[in-house]
Amino acid sequence: MASDSSQAQKEKVPEEGVKLPPFIDSDLFEQANSATEIVIRMFSNPQIPEHLRAKSIPEQVTRVHAAATQLIEALKRGVGENDESLVVYDGYYDDLQMLYLLGLQNAQMGNGGPKKIFEILMDLLTNCDTRATAEQRRARHLARFEQEPWRAAREKVKRQVMQELPGQEEVPEMMRAVDFVDVGDADAPNGESMKINLPSSAESFGTGNGEGTWGLVHPAIKARSDADEEANNHVFVGFLDNQPGYPRWRHLVVGDPVVFELRGTKRAIAFLDQDAVLSQDAAKLLEC
Repeated sequence: MASDSSQAQKEKVPEEGVKLPPFIDSDLFEQANSATEIVIRMFSNPQIPEHLRAKSIPEQVTRVHAAATQLIEALKRGVGENDESLVVYDGYYDDLQMLYLLGLQNAQMGNGGPKKIFEILMDLLTNCDTRATAEQRRARHLARFEQEPWRAAREKVKRQVMQELPGQEEVPEMMRAVDFVDVGDADAPNGESMKINLPSSAESFGTGNGEGTWGLVHPAIKARSDADEEANNHVFVGFLDNQPGYPRWRHLVVGDPVVFELRGTKRAIAFLDQDAVLSQDAAKLLEC
């Protein structure tokens, strides 16, 4: 007789003949199916610290769990990639952001389990919301910066990026050798560091709040920031200098360009809708 664990494992696999949408691969599906079984138990313990209860953490976990479970059930039915069953609830980025921070807190205390589980649910929800994988979202973003005037602005900052050495196709990705190479125009100045907030919602963009990340920018832009220059309807280009963690930005990596504005005495902030700015606001670009 099959054990309970082996029976549970069988139930995690999509039914034979079920075709997953292109933005959900079988590994993510199975991992998310397992995560939905685990995540709610993390917070069923009544010993949740009071400071977490005050932040409505259990309610946020419940909402994310319910949404992920509904998506899993829809995927099991073999729905199409544009099926309305794959619509994600409003405000889920804010809930996922809090879960990311909570998972990060656990990881810093030596327990990386919650962070990994929350990241799996983030990927499931975000892929369904955007109808694209993280790799596809990043590719679209970078393609915008191949168009003018964004490409020219990108090249006006000299910086280093990490690249894999050639001839390693058979080497596992995590074991491939890398080197740092200079990019940007040869005569361009070296980029300088400044903090840029990455907002999680329209509200946080309005207030200027977000995940504080380091960015590399043209020295003239850094000087404007140091002088507390206001936005003045200008758009600037910078480059991520550390890995974003917030769900809305996790598809980008170190070295990727973003568009942002200055906020006077407040920290600079990236535009929430990068695609809209890159496609509509070229006239507002101030290269240095």
